[in-house]
Amino acid sequence: MEPDDRTAHRAKVHQVASVLFLRDGFETTSIADIEQAAGIPEGAFFAAFPSKAAAVFAEEEANTQRLIDGLGARPAGESLCDGFAAVLAELADLSPAARERALLAALLSAESAEVRSHHAAARVRWLEIIAAWAAPRLSERASTRDAVEFAAIAMDCVEAGMQRWVEAGATLDLAGVITRELAQRAAALELIDC
Repeated sequence: MEPDDRTAHRAKVHQVASVLFLRDGFETTSIADIEQAAGIPEGAFFAAFPSKAAAVFAEEEANTQRLIDGLGARPAGESLCDGFAAVLAELADLSPAARERALLAALLSAESAEVRSHHAAARVRWLEIIAAWAAPRLSERASTRDAVEFAAIAMDCVEAGMQRWVEAGATLDLAGVITRELAQRAAALELIDC
């Protein structure tokens, strides 16, 4: 399959799967249901996604790369909180379609253990990325443990902010909610300049 065809195939499968997940529920929607509704041959789902949960998080790879690129572009000497907040602002600048996908992922995470498991694996990856970025930016008296602790706080703030955002029907300033939460929590760590 050509790259453009693969992208179009993924988009179609994701769109159809999203509609079925919302209408019928994640657990009751089968891969065969998605293939039939998308008008694709049996087994063609797997050319787009390795699992139903992966179809929920269709933009995971792109968002992870945006996180890596955004953190890597932050200037030396910038505080951890300011740098992370700037990257969050870029990541949280959601188009209406991306906003709907984020809401879907949050709703399905509440419903499905498979989706929660997929989300947990993505969280671990983001924790590793954030900790690796934070470690060299900490003061000399800080340790690797402090970088990991910052990453854990940052991810907790992202998830708490997302939860509030979902509860408010995606009407809040997502980056602002997360940034305020991060500043409050990170201030408790004396080694981190926020």
